[in-house]
This record gives sequence, C-alpha cells and structure tokens, in this order.
Amino acid sequence: MTNFGEAERTMVPFKALAEAYEAFTQTRLADAARILEELVDQSPYDRNAIRLLHAAYSGLEDGIRLQSLDDKISNHMPWYSDVEFRIATRLLQMGQVEAARERFDRALNMPLSMGPTRMLPFGEVSEARILHDLGYINYMRAEGELSSGPYDECAGQLAEIACQFTEGVKTVRLSAQQLTNIAPIYRRCVHLEDVAVPDEVINRPALNDALARFRAAPDCEKVVWFDGLLTDNAIDELRRYLLKSSIWHNDGQKGLGYLGAYETNGLRHPIMDKLVAEIEHCFYGALGSRKVSQLWCYKNVVGSVGVGVHADFSNVNLNIWLTPTQFNLDHESGGLLVYHAKAPEGWAFEKYNGDHDAIRDIVNGAERSIVTYRENRAMIFDSSLFHASNGVKFENTYQAGRINLTFLFGQR
Repeated sequence: MTNFGEAERTMVPFKALAEAYEAFTQTRLADAARILEELVDQSPYDRNAIRLLHAAYSGLEDGIRLQSLDDKISNHMPWYSDVEFRIATRLLQMGQVEAARERFDRALNMPLSMGPTRMLPFGEVSEARILHDLGYINYMRAEGELSSGPYDECAGQLAEIACQFTEGVKTVRLSAQQLTNIAPIYRRCVHLEDVAVPDEVINRPALNDALARFRAAPDCEKVVWFDGLLTDNAIDELRRYLLKSSIWHNDGQKGLGYLGAYETNGLRHPIMDKLVAEIEHCFYGALGSRKVSQLWCYKNVVGSVGVGVHADFSNVNLNIWLTPTQFNLDHESGGLLVYHAKAPEGWAFEKYNGDHDAIRDIVNGAERSIVTYRENRAMIFDSSLFHASNGVKFENTYQAGRINLTFLFGQR
C-alpha cells in the first residue's frame, strides 16, 4: 500500500479535476462522477477528488456507490475521521447501534479530517466540555448505565479541572496526566441509547397549519411558532436518546458555553430519520420541494448568553425546543428573538454569521418577534432573518441543559 508520504505527492491531473468541477457546478453530476471515478482510481489519496466525488454521489442519491467509496477510503486511508463518521452514521441509521458506537468512538480520536472540524484542538477544553462530561458520568451512573472504577477517578479529575476555569479563562490546556485520567470519557462515544421509533412522530395538522401561516406572512415577517410538533412518545424517546448518548462533541463553536451534536457524529438515529421524512413530507406539500440540508442540536451548559445574533445559510429554519419547561428558571428568557431584518444578499457566511458590528447596524431599530420558551414549541422562519437566543437561565443540572433541535431547508 502507498505510504503517507507517497500519498501526499500523488496528485490528480489538474485539468481533469477542473473538468469534473465544471460538470459538478453545471449539475451534470453523472459526468462529474465518471471523471472523478477515474481520477480516484489513479490517485486514491487526493482529498479534493474524493470530496467532490462524494458530493456527486450524494447529489445523485447513489447510496450504493457512496458506501463503496467510503469503504474504499477506510481501507486505503484509515487516518481520516470523516469516512469513519459516515460509516458509523450509516450503521446507526440501519439500527446497528453497538457497531455504530464502536466506529464513532474510533473516529473521534483519529488524527486527520478532510473538512473543517467544530471541535477544539485535542487537549484543549472548554468549561462546558468539562462540566458536561462530569454531569454525564454522574447521570449515567445514577441510571445504572456506567460502572464505578475508572469513572470514579475520571469524575474526580474532571471536578478538579473545572476549578481551573476562573473568570476570563475560556479554555484550558490539559496536561498529559490529566488527559490520561479522563481518557475513559474525553472524546469517547461511551454509549448510544437504542430508543424506540414511534409509529407517528409529528403532529401533521399543526405543522401544516403553521406552514400555511408562514407562506402567507409578509417577506420580512416570515416567522411563526406553535406548540406540540412532536408526539408525546417521540419527544420522550428523543430526549432519552439525547440524554444518554455520548454524542455531544462539537465544543469549538463561538461562545464556548454550549455543545453541539451533528448528524455526522451520532445524531442520525432512526427516530431522527423518521422525523426528517415526516417533516419533509409536510414541507413539500406546503412550500414545494424542500429537503433538509442540515440538522443539529445545541445544548447550553455554561452561562446565560446563548447564541448571538446571526443568520443561517439556508432558506428556511425549523427549530424545536426539547428540554422540559419546568427547568427554565426565568420564563422571560430562554426563547428566541427574530428580527424583521434580513442579511443582505451580497454578504458571505462569515459576515452574516460573525460580523457583529455590521449585524448590529442592520438590526438596531428593527422590529422583532419574541418567541418565549416552552418544551415542544416549534418555530419556522426565513433563515436570512437575523435571530438570537433570548438569554438562558435554566436549572444547573445535567438533565436541565436547554436543548434545541434545528432543521435547515434549502440553500441561500
């Protein structure tokens, strides 16, 4: 097998890659796939060709060739985590929970990624990361899911590390000994909870009514909300999965007070697949062909700021709150602010997602909708409208972390 040094020197012909990219941008996906298949056969280590071929197969919805490509990369380039995450996700969607857990666990500590990562550098931790992992251990031991022994020492070390976060300290670099002591939990997929998939997961009449109101709303006021999107069984099973599954690994987001779980690292349980399918069915009937382009969960762990003012890169945003209302200590906060002001069309993602001064100039004086927090309350709004969390003040326990589930539809 070609070694890593040789792999880095093996580059695909630039002209052929350019032809494939042109075909891809013109949505001639079959042509792009044909060119890229030849390139990857010649140079199986070229990241650009592999990424583009994967995108072409995804666009063609060719699951068989996607799986074959991932298996090939896994065999030839076992140092890339992206492929392991994709294989693990596929296993999870097939209901092979333990096999998926093993692949996720392996992927979390692999050295290289083909794309950007939302995790802090290895060994650098946020307060949210430490407090969450400590809470998870204590919660799972109380539930009888984790044994004592190594997790006792691990919990003790996490508690000591938490004391290092004094005012103004956002991240801490761990020593080798500290990393050794928390190794049973740090960047590990310890457990995936195998939950039931209810026959019905959403209240379709309520969603259809909300979509009709959304469609009829004026351009800069396209924000509607309603209660009871998920059925009782669905929200119970989904919360159990999110509480017991160690899938909260995205700790490098701005603010560092919350953690994220994405569909590529454990969020895509079959219950989520069913939820996506039922929601897409309603969106198609009301708004035309709208597919979920991305989904994620965020959990607030530390602080009261929440997510700042930003816009998203999609057309439509569907947001659902999952934490029981009883844990919200301030019923005037915990919700969502949606400004009746859009991100200008010419702005790049980095600007409408992070240029606070420019965003402030637009939202100052703009009208806004204030959506108060309630469990199982859903919001649908135009993703180009600037929006932000309305502060967070929830009970300081593991079970009480404010969780929102987000579905993005289409692309700006």
